[in-house]
Amino acid sequence: MSARVPSRHPRPLIWLHWLTLLLVLAAVVVALSREWIDSRDLRALLLDAHRQIGLVVFGLTLVRLFWRGRGEHAFATDADGVHRWLVRGSHASFYLLLATLPVLGLLASQARGQAVHLLGLPLPTLLARNRDLAEQITEIHEWSAWSLLALAAGHAAAALWHHYIRGDDTLRRMLPSLRIR
Repeated sequence: MSARVPSRHPRPLIWLHWLTLLLVLAAVVVALSREWIDSRDLRALLLDAHRQIGLVVFGLTLVRLFWRGRGEHAFATDADGVHRWLVRGSHASFYLLLATLPVLGLLASQARGQAVHLLGLPLPTLLARNRDLAEQITEIHEWSAWSLLALAAGHAAAALWHHYIRGDDTLRRMLPSLRIR
């Protein structure tokens, strides 16, 4: 027998979810905008902003994982079979990517010989300068970022499917006190 699913997720979880989304989108926009900038100084500033956003996403992800570890996050329990596997697998993939992308970015920067700071404080150096390793880590970081965006698109499509096709409360449970029909 399935456990009762609350009508809404806890408010802090809802805000962490949407804040994470906004920060991930900001990180993508900042990273991609560097491609169209000629100024070396502005490109460096954007890279630093990208790193700062990534590190904040990492921190939020740790908070979200802690929250989940406390068992205060209920998924829809009417899911079964493949649907349940997809729900659990996609959420595990989200957390894996949200936690590893910032670490990969940090390692790529350090392998390039660049110090990384969080709010002005230097982070410990984990890797020595190694251009080949930096390129490999950067490639993994980029593929992981595109994977995260594809997963997010699938996640949004699934939420809309639940709302408009199945007609259940999955989407409403995660919306921040908005009314939608």
